[in-house]
Amino acid sequence: MNFFLILFLCLIQKIAIGCSEDFLTLKKDQFVSEIVKYSPEKETTPSIVLIIPPTGGMNFIDKSYAKNICEKGQTSIILKNWTNDNEYNLELEIHHRFYKRAQKAIELVLESFPTKEFSILGTSVGGLHASIATARHEQIKKALLIVSGGGIASIIANTSQDILVDAKKKRFSLYKFKDNNHYISELKKVLPFEPLAMNVDKSKKLAMIISNNDSVVPTINQLRLIKHWNLKILDESSLGHTATVVYTWLFNSDKV
Repeated sequence: MNFFLILFLCLIQKIAIGCSEDFLTLKKDQFVSEIVKYSPEKETTPSIVLIIPPTGGMNFIDKSYAKNICEKGQTSIILKNWTNDNEYNLELEIHHRFYKRAQKAIELVLESFPTKEFSILGTSVGGLHASIATARHEQIKKALLIVSGGGIASIIANTSQDILVDAKKKRFSLYKFKDNNHYISELKKVLPFEPLAMNVDKSKKLAMIISNNDSVVPTINQLRLIKHWNLKILDESSLGHTATVVYTWLFNSDKV
């Protein structure tokens, strides 16, 4: 039998023996969060790692992190999706609902495991949600953000992400914003949370991996959160947004 096929089968067996994968639906009133929970056969660390994916939802990299964490003896949970997480329209208020719902989804996970301490890992917009949750919840003791930042209104207005660039163009035509500063000021009025205005308990362990060449979450916004959190950068990359995410996964998964 081919060596690589044997290795592949061994890896599958290792994952099957070492961890269980459960797709769970959490409900509160009419709100639903769907999660994927990876539980080790033998737990060596009692806390849980909660993973918040980037735009586009759960992906291979999230699953890889979750399985790697689980195989080392720690339960990991990926927040897969939640009620109306894909709503899209040109109303500015959509951002209010988007960030409120994300926090509600995270709260539902924390409430489902009330006796557990959590670490949180967020990438890109998942990092925005994670930074907010870290400031809001004592239950979250550690946080690692990958290519995320602060100044949400500024990020929305200045990102190169296609869907938000298109929305900005249409909104300027629809709402007659004077300039970019006017757009940002109106966005600030509807946003329910802002990481740069939220204090985090100094006892919490905080880290970031940033891109020094980012236009999706502009580098300046990543640096603003570093300054606000008063933390030492865990790692820096000269690559762009997506390339930094992939590079981190390929070469720094153990550090994560």
